Amino acid sequence: MKVVESCMIGGNRRVTPTEGRVYTNEFRLYGLLHLPELVSTARLLNLTDRPYLPVTHCMVYDAGFRHPPENEALQYETDFAAVPKEHILWVVGGRAEEVSEHVRREARLVYIMYASYVLTGQLYLMPDQRVSDYLHTVFTDRPFQDLYGARVLLPRRDVPLESFEVLQHHDFVTVNLKQAGGVFDITRGRGSLQFDDEDF
Repeated sequence: MKVVESCMIGGNRRVTPTEGRVYTNEFRLYGLLHLPELVSTARLLNLTDRPYLPVTHCMVYDAGFRHPPENEALQYETDFAAVPKEHILWVVGGRAEEVSEHVRREARLVYIMYASYVLTGQLYLMPDQRVSDYLHTVFTDRPFQDLYGARVLLPRRDVPLESFEVLQHHDFVTVNLKQAGGVFDITRGRGSLQFDDEDF
């Protein structure tokens, strides 16, 4: 991701504009995210006193998940957009949480379901913690979580999940677990999971 020159805001906090992408059910927004120094994307999104995510130098495209978007999908351009956090599905770009914060946790491969695609990657959970218990602890106060080694997958009829086509790779993305269609963990499962078209 491209980082542009940082600037100072109130309280002498340095803010670094960084190229990012915001996905919602209504549109895809490409522009600059503005993260205070040492603040991760997830932490910024989880701040309850800031219900909107500010984005500048925006290009707004039709809703979707493919990258890059088609030229005809461009709806408009604007210098500024305030995106309600509760509408955000996931975000590409910004800053991940420091890995040191996960020292006592274990990486768990999870799959996050949406209407026409799947996100997969690693969440950091307590050892032997069930995904349902993890979701219970973060759902209310910290729904935005980093998904590490993230991939965007395209489901296919009668194809095992691990064989879905990979459309995108990211070091991390920040997902809004409240907006996920479903979250599951097959790290310790057996066999392959398949879907029919009716599931999407």
